[in-house]
Amino acid sequence: REVFSAELVDEAQESRAVSTTGNQELAGDWPQWRGPARDGQVATSVAKALIADWPNGVAWEFAIGEGYSSPIVSDDRIWAMGRRDDLETLSCLNRASGAVVWEQSWPCTFKNDFGNGPRATPVLANGHVVTLGAQGDLRVVNAATGAPVWNIAFKEGLGHKTPQWGVSGSPLVIDGLVVAQPGAPAGLVAWELATGKEIWRTAELANDPSGYSSPMVAHFPGGTQIVALSAKRLAGINPATGAMLWDIPWETDFEVNAATPLVWSASSDNGEFRYVFVSSGYGKGCALFRVNGANGSWNVQQVYHARAMRSHFGTPVRLGDHIYGFDEQMLVCLDWRTGKAVWKQRGYGKGTLIALEGHLAVLGDHGLLALIKANPEKCEEVQRLELFTPNGPANGRCWTAPVASRDGLLVRDEARMFMVKKNMPANTPGAGQ
Repeated sequence: REVFSAELVDEAQESRAVSTTGNQELAGDWPQWRGPARDGQVATSVAKALIADWPNGVAWEFAIGEGYSSPIVSDDRIWAMGRRDDLETLSCLNRASGAVVWEQSWPCTFKNDFGNGPRATPVLANGHVVTLGAQGDLRVVNAATGAPVWNIAFKEGLGHKTPQWGVSGSPLVIDGLVVAQPGAPAGLVAWELATGKEIWRTAELANDPSGYSSPMVAHFPGGTQIVALSAKRLAGINPATGAMLWDIPWETDFEVNAATPLVWSASSDNGEFRYVFVSSGYGKGCALFRVNGANGSWNVQQVYHARAMRSHFGTPVRLGDHIYGFDEQMLVCLDWRTGKAVWKQRGYGKGTLIALEGHLAVLGDHGLLALIKANPEKCEEVQRLELFTPNGPANGRCWTAPVASRDGLLVRDEARMFMVKKNMPANTPGAGQ
């Protein structure tokens, strides 16, 4: 059922939101899950260029293999994960041509009716690429050469059982630590990026299944936190020690909380507020939480629990006063302060999106790539590119959010990855296949 705290909603309405993700312009790099700050926001210069020159065709195509893992981008290189036969493969590609620079492959036996490939997105940090496979193989390689640095198998090293839908949470790197969420019996774990030495575990999360979400970094007033969503709860974690600072229950049926939390702070005449927004499918809905802290003591309050946005797996984005995401198979614009839907629009299925300077790049689950103005008054589609016609995407679904790559967008289904750009000859990826 829906629950609203009138007092906390009023305080939210009086506040002015600011980012707490530490977003920064990185010359168009997209080095990890959901971009530089893991918030789905494209750098301003890149966003403006894409809006002005929306892609109309395919520059190159690459047979990436099965999976939902997003590619990552830095300078003239792309790294992307996929599965071919019984091998999970990390491919390093030339950004301009799509040519293979190097590849590394590892055996994988994971099988699932919704695809056998990797779900988690790699992260690039300090000359390393960190990958996490569908059965929980965490590997670090040299970004330039692909040479292995270290690895750990969750099954063996942590006594971890692969969850039903595969290991899906994308690792993050913070202060020289690789942080991942294997789930019970390990919970949330940090390893030294350079050596693979385990540094800490969050004991309070040891019995929680992972829930399929990716941990988030929040640069809150009063100190940086890792915000983690397990299958059982939302929690704030000290990134240096792994100690849990606060938590609040958040559960769905089937132990699935797949979307990444959104984090930001806001200020008003009454002070500073720290906010976390979560959204889950299976009828659960969305919630806004206010995190309070003073003198090293933390607590969390629920502002509201609403049903206006039920994110099955796609993570929403916040633009100003509104959050844009998916309520099952409808694109929705939500007033983040009240939890009320401003508008909803069908036509994109269970899609995914990223934010482009007042616009949205939306990829529908059947391959429609649309540029939509982030207009709180109505759904305003500006341009579209029909991909994967006439036969549609592999296995009938595109479940991976598009990735910005300077002068183009990277889009994938469960078999192929495309670089789409402006001024391309008319073509139809997937035609005749």
